[in-house]
Amino acid sequence: MVSTSGSVSSDRLREAREYLGFHLEDVAQATGWPQARIAALEDGTSTRITGAELRKLSRLYRRPVTWLQGETTFTPDAGFLQKLEDLTDGDREAVLSFAEWLQGAGPPGPPDTRR
Repeated sequence: MVSTSGSVSSDRLREAREYLGFHLEDVAQATGWPQARIAALEDGTSTRITGAELRKLSRLYRRPVTWLQGETTFTPDAGFLQKLEDLTDGDREAVLSFAEWLQGAGPPGPPDTRR
């Protein structure tokens, strides 16, 4: 069973926010949290997060909760690895990042500011 509270990966929070093109202000407005709270989670000053907060960020960032907690959620099979063989390391990272994003939901858009 996936833990829905505990700690969160500060690097992954920042990565998800930046990947979607969100600014701290966007996240603050969408979550109703102070920017200082979001910045503290992203810089590692605070890594404790409630289940409700984690689920809110998971929906906003379109990423699985487990990914936000730092767990690996994508394990390629042999056929996928075969197709990746000729790609550069950078291209492989981009494919992995995109596949993980796809697991979270649909296309990027502005944060939902409704609370």
